[in-house]
Amino acid sequence: MSALLQRLPPARKQAARRILRLSLAAVFFSALAACQTPAPAPEPEVSPQAPIVKPEPLPEKPAVKPPPPPPPPPPPVAVLLSRDIPAYTAVSAALEARLMETADSPTAPMIVDLETTDSNDLLDLLGESKVRQVVAIGDRALDAVEGLTELDVIYAQVFTPQHKHRGVPAIPPAKAQLTYWRKIDNDLQRVGVLGSEPFRAAIEGIAAAGSELGMVVQRSIVSNDKQAWLEFRRLLPEMDGFIILPDQSILSPGVIQKILSHGRKNNVRFLTYNALLFKLGAHLHVTQNPEDVASQIADLLKNEELRERPLTVFRARTQGSEVFVDVNS
Repeated sequence: MSALLQRLPPARKQAARRILRLSLAAVFFSALAACQTPAPAPEPEVSPQAPIVKPEPLPEKPAVKPPPPPPPPPPPVAVLLSRDIPAYTAVSAALEARLMETADSPTAPMIVDLETTDSNDLLDLLGESKVRQVVAIGDRALDAVEGLTELDVIYAQVFTPQHKHRGVPAIPPAKAQLTYWRKIDNDLQRVGVLGSEPFRAAIEGIAAAGSELGMVVQRSIVSNDKQAWLEFRRLLPEMDGFIILPDQSILSPGVIQKILSHGRKNNVRFLTYNALLFKLGAHLHVTQNPEDVASQIADLLKNEELRERPLTVFRARTQGSEVFVDVNS
């Protein structure tokens, strides 16, 4: 560049130098401006992104079924009382307590007093409550449901029951009675008993039990109180004791008084099932234990295959004592 400038004339040499200086200055300032321009910001480092893992879907919960409604309570048992007397109400109370204690779904029995409930009201009550089982306590109660064949009827405190029904005999087993009677009266060997046709089964049961125990049982079937009195007098010399059955068809109050009076004069001892006759002079009073009657009824209510449940315990008291003792049958 210097050699080229030396060959130029002085005027052009000066102009050339000026142009060269200006070019150098332009280059200098362009370089300086480039140095002052900020460098572009570095791009941020991007960390490798973790793979997106979709959660496994939760298993669907099975639909919760609502609990089934409780079964309806069983229909109540209807207890029909022939009369409002202790002999019947004691059995009813004992039965109600037993049913409430032992049932899976206790339902109090429906107690109906037939002295204050007529037959039409009774039918309405039984129909509305959908009763299926009826306990008839006493003859009148059994008669009240006689024609209701759709009901399961169980009787108690009935001395001459209808054989088509199930129930608990009102008289304890004859063998147990005679065994206890002879235990408290050692010289008792000959026993007499009278009754009408409906009591034939009871009379034959007493005769069979006496024979098994080695005792003599004089018995007779009669049809009215006059025959009963005559037969009693005929059998009197051949018996030590006499069983007064609760047979109102042949034992009128007048005949009973004559039998008791005549018997006592001849040292005949009497067994009765009636508290009044015991007060009138009978030697031995035999009656039911309400708890035992209720127990046997409860068994019949639970098991419809059973026809009869005999008493397993009875109560007895002797003349001169008002205290009953329980005797196992």
